[in-house]
Amino acid sequence: MKAPAALLLLICVIGHSPANACSCAPKRESSLGVIQQALRDADVVFVVKLREVKHVDRTEGVNVIGVKWESVTEDARFVVLEMFKGDYLVGQPVLFRGVISAGSCSVAARNDPMWMEEIVQPGEAGIPATFSDTWLVFAGGEEPLALDMCTRSQPLNFADAQQDLQFLRELAKKAPHQHLQPAPAPDIRR
Repeated sequence: MKAPAALLLLICVIGHSPANACSCAPKRESSLGVIQQALRDADVVFVVKLREVKHVDRTEGVNVIGVKWESVTEDARFVVLEMFKGDYLVGQPVLFRGVISAGSCSVAARNDPMWMEEIVQPGEAGIPATFSDTWLVFAGGEEPLALDMCTRSQPLNFADAQQDLQFLRELAKKAPHQHLQPAPAPDIRR
């Protein structure tokens, strides 16, 4: 079942403190131009399937104003299903690591600890959003890669991810013999 974007509310339920908020806004607008820019910004763009999640470290405490907090380090192992940009091969394993906490932009691959909830009835408490094990990922850097709110990475059961994937496949049809490696930005110093 696809979770409509309007019914999903990004929240931090691990422990809230206004000074510890993620500094990037989730990117949800989907258009061909937005996807082309996201391709330019990412080092790797692919569809991956979750194989294993381990919480390798969990820390709890209370901050100076008495609010409980929790931090979880998650290792998530995926396998590549479809490539759009980068040097990975279909079938290759990929490691993602994130520290999920109140101030972090990292997200848990299975929404545990919960960072997103689904609002069923306006005005009522939400329930944990259900994530598919298949993700569309836009990532930067080297392994371990990160799942975070600062990219367009999201589970494929979200309508926005489906739209992004459709745009990526349209772009791939225009360049069928190569990964969607956008040309480098022109040097404007000349």
